[in-house]
Amino acid sequence: MRLSVAERGNCKRLAASTCGCVGFARCLYEYCDYITGLCAWAWAGSGWIRVVFRPAQTGWAAEYVMVRCVIGVLALQGAFIEHVHHLEQCIENDAGKCYGPGLEIVTVKESAQLWRCDALVIPGGESTSMSLIAQRNGLFDDLYKFVRDSSKAIWGTCAGLIFLAEELSTQGKLVKTLQLFKGRVRRNAFGRQAQSFTQECDFSSFIPNCSDFPTTFIRAPVIEKILDPEKVEVLYKLDGVGTGHASMDGLIVAARQGQNVLVTSFHPELAADIRFHDWFIKEFVLKL
Repeated sequence: MRLSVAERGNCKRLAASTCGCVGFARCLYEYCDYITGLCAWAWAGSGWIRVVFRPAQTGWAAEYVMVRCVIGVLALQGAFIEHVHHLEQCIENDAGKCYGPGLEIVTVKESAQLWRCDALVIPGGESTSMSLIAQRNGLFDDLYKFVRDSSKAIWGTCAGLIFLAEELSTQGKLVKTLQLFKGRVRRNAFGRQAQSFTQECDFSSFIPNCSDFPTTFIRAPVIEKILDPEKVEVLYKLDGVGTGHASMDGLIVAARQGQNVLVTSFHPELAADIRFHDWFIKEFVLKL
């Protein structure tokens, strides 16, 4: 929820009493966007400051963490918590050695949460439900604008790919998409839930030392056609997808659009492997 004038005043007084920093207190008072539970967020000019309020012997104390980069995971529906866990595991494993300090993972359910993000992951799930929920809670228009900001990193997995697609070749009337990704996407390309499968893929052509990544396809889409070959680069095509799908070769299941948009047909968040998420952070979010 957004802060009232009274709440901002309380933040100002609390900040001044706990850290003695008038400049920070002024910043928190003027720019704090909202409080979630006992956590407030303030824009400090060069990044977000997360303020966590904790009970103390004399009242309340505040802890301040400078957040350099915020990765949001759209949490309207689907496998969003799995993405959160994988991203958090990446940060834990990295321990600041490569990413540096101040990388924050948040879930996104409303516009205020969205607009403080530097990157957004749109998870797998059910694309029709995802789109309808976004429309009904007033988030769709902000998502439409957000994904078109070239300074933001965007990653859509499975249903997220469908939600980002410019065109759908099947069941297009059921899903209002964000029309960002310059590709034509076919929903449920491998059949129903019973035809779901996992296959080991060699991604070493674009992810260093990643020749054996376990990809999971659940009612997965495929990219039937690249609509703008100058903007879109195909990263991986799937050949010989297993029993019952041997005739399906050359299916595009991963692509990038420019320097900030990534789409995948499969679910990297369902693998016990964080290499794909680590590569997304390095290549698209931090651009290391």
